[in-house]
Amino acid sequence: MEDLIGRSRKRFEALDLIVKRAQAVGEEYHKLRIFLEQADQVAQLLDPKKSVPPSPVSSKDTKPQKPPLKNAHGTVMTADLAEYVLKLHGPRLHLNKIIELMHSEGWEGSGDARRDYKSAYQNLKDKKKRFHNVGENIWELVPATDAAKKILQ
Repeated sequence: MEDLIGRSRKRFEALDLIVKRAQAVGEEYHKLRIFLEQADQVAQLLDPKKSVPPSPVSSKDTKPQKPPLKNAHGTVMTADLAEYVLKLHGPRLHLNKIIELMHSEGWEGSGDARRDYKSAYQNLKDKKKRFHNVGENIWELVPATDAAKKILQ
C-alpha cells in the first residue's frame, strides 16, 4: 500500500510540474495566437490579391482558446476573458451578459456585483483598440482589419 501511495505521490508531483509550466506559457501563447491572426489579416489587407496561407492558429471552425484567468503575476485578465466571451458568444453582447458569461467561465471578480460591473466596464472602455461600445452598453470586438487600417494610416 505504501508503494502505491509513494508512486501516486511522485506521479502527482510530475503532473503538478507540467500544469505549472503550461500555466506559465498560457498568457504568451494566447498573445502570440492573437498576433498571428492579426498579422494574417494585415497581410491580406496590404495585398488582397495575394493568397495568404491560412495560419495554423486562425481556424474559424475551432472554438477560441480560453485565456488564463490570471497572468504570471496573479492578476486577473478581465479584458482577455471578455474578448474570449465575445468571440465565443458574440458578436455583440450587453455588458451584463458578458459579466455573466465571464463568471460561468471561472472569473471570480470581487464578489460585489456593482464593483464587478464598474471594473468590467472600465476594462472594456479603456481598451478602444479591442472593444467598441455600439450603444446602450452593448459591446463588440473591434475587427483586426479596422485596427490594422488605423495603424497603416
